[in-house]
Amino acid sequence: MLASVKRFQIMVTAESPVRVGGSRDPVRGVDLPMATVAGRPVIPGASFKGALRAELGSYLLGLAKASSELRPCIPAAQPSQQEKELVGQGFRPKACSVQEEAGEGKRETICPACYLLGAQGLVGFVSVPFLYAAVGQEDLVEIAIDGASGTTRSGSLRSLEFVGTKATFSGVLEVVLRDPVRGWKLGLPRPQFSREDQWVADGSWPAERIEKELVLDRLEAIKRLGGFKSKGYGRVSVKVTEIL
Repeated sequence: MLASVKRFQIMVTAESPVRVGGSRDPVRGVDLPMATVAGRPVIPGASFKGALRAELGSYLLGLAKASSELRPCIPAAQPSQQEKELVGQGFRPKACSVQEEAGEGKRETICPACYLLGAQGLVGFVSVPFLYAAVGQEDLVEIAIDGASGTTRSGSLRSLEFVGTKATFSGVLEVVLRDPVRGWKLGLPRPQFSREDQWVADGSWPAERIEKELVLDRLEAIKRLGGFKSKGYGRVSVKVTEIL
């Protein structure tokens, strides 16, 4: 039996220049190149997933006052100092994980973000795509100003790539509603991890609510992507349309 999957067209529109960094390319001679695939600018799936997870985590914190099972985790084996500070705001101190031994998992509950997007040792219900730009990247040379003299700091010139305002990125996101092979159904505890999936055990989070409130609404709530945000980069709007 085939899995039941919903597909959604994701359209990200740049409301300011957007820069998602890639590896330095000595052939092109750009100090800070844009992430590309076959020469085409992209927002990698990992970057977009991270933005979705951050938005979802913030939203879940507000809901966690009613149920501690909704608290999001910090999805890192070695959290940064900034991530550690999130524990004081209500995040779980450890990343969710599942280590199967003879069909049994560790008896720690899995947060909603990991249920949807995956945890260590476990895939989730949502597959986040690479987003491809409809236009090419642009070039810019930046300089740093010496705070004392007010002139250009020696050796500070660097070149970078970005995608301009009003550029669009698109891709297709998938949400698994039911997987007969695994016995998974969105909105229910997974049979292998019924103790870990406690937040959906009472039936208060049916598939329709999860899809809208924790996936689609959170996607459209993303307003910043990429790097150099303090320099005015990365303002975006996100539109999600179901593919029928």
